[in-house]
Amino acid sequence: MNGFRHNRSERKGLWVLAFIVALAAAYFFSESQFENSRERVSEQLQQARWKVDSIKKAQGSPAQQMVFFDPNKVDSLQLMSFGLPEDVARRWVHYTEKGGRFLKQEDVLKIYGLERSWWEQAKEFMILQHMEWEDEPLQMPDVHYAFMPDTMSVARWQEWGLSEAQAYSVVNYLGKIDEPLAWSDLEKIYVLDESFKARIKPWVRFDAPHNGHDPTHSEKLEVNSMSKEELSRVSNWPKWKVERLIAFRDRLGGFHTLKQIYGIYGLDSLELHTLEPGLSIQGVELTKCYVNKEPADSLIRHPYINFTQAYELMRFRENVRPLRNLDEVRRLRVFTMKELELIGPYLSFEI
Repeated sequence: MNGFRHNRSERKGLWVLAFIVALAAAYFFSESQFENSRERVSEQLQQARWKVDSIKKAQGSPAQQMVFFDPNKVDSLQLMSFGLPEDVARRWVHYTEKGGRFLKQEDVLKIYGLERSWWEQAKEFMILQHMEWEDEPLQMPDVHYAFMPDTMSVARWQEWGLSEAQAYSVVNYLGKIDEPLAWSDLEKIYVLDESFKARIKPWVRFDAPHNGHDPTHSEKLEVNSMSKEELSRVSNWPKWKVERLIAFRDRLGGFHTLKQIYGIYGLDSLELHTLEPGLSIQGVELTKCYVNKEPADSLIRHPYINFTQAYELMRFRENVRPLRNLDEVRRLRVFTMKELELIGPYLSFEI
């Protein structure tokens, strides 16, 4: 037993050695746990990245994020927002900044690294400065039915062979006429050529004269210049209805057809139908909305333009070029055909 006895200093040394061994074991155990934890965290981060990527894919293709743009003026940030890789976007912009020009949409494919699948989606939004949108070809469908011109919608005129832009012009022109229509009114519409008028003439019908008393223009109240007092006197409406119609007219910039009064929120259609025969429109000039000049908040104040529509008008004129006509507004695809019929007469494309 004496061989296993240690003096005090030896026993202290053994305790120190045991302590060191315990520390080393704890260190190596914690390192192992840390490595395992780090691997788990790394795996979780990778899974998170996969989830984010899948969410982005589920949100839609790059085409759903695009707006109209000119390939010769677009910047790299906008290209990246369209789903283009950063290196390709920088290569694109470097090309145009050095004087390179795309003359047609297919020229964009020359950019190194640009995938054709991206181009197939983006080409629908590319508008080169020198490109012109051609008018839709005049079709001559075989349709035969009697109609009254002042009741025809844009779609109906298109059935007879007019382009959409021509149909808008006809509807807007006829909507401004308060007198009973006659063939002479159609003769004045410059977008209708002689062959078209000859083809529709056998099918055009006009209202028969009214047997009852029909107020003359001198007896009717001119809707764009009437005062609150005049409207109140002929309508017997409460004050709030009179003020609502007048406020809508002033904010609108004037009416170009009496049918617009039926779109005023809160006014009863039966009351308006009773009031309409006593109203007239006598050539009052409309207040124009300058789509190439006015800021977004000014555009939104127009009753026929909402926030999304104003934003798209702004983006087109800033990223591509000023808008030129109503047909280009139609091609933005943010206005319905009915909305374009209403807003068209108010738009000015002055630069």
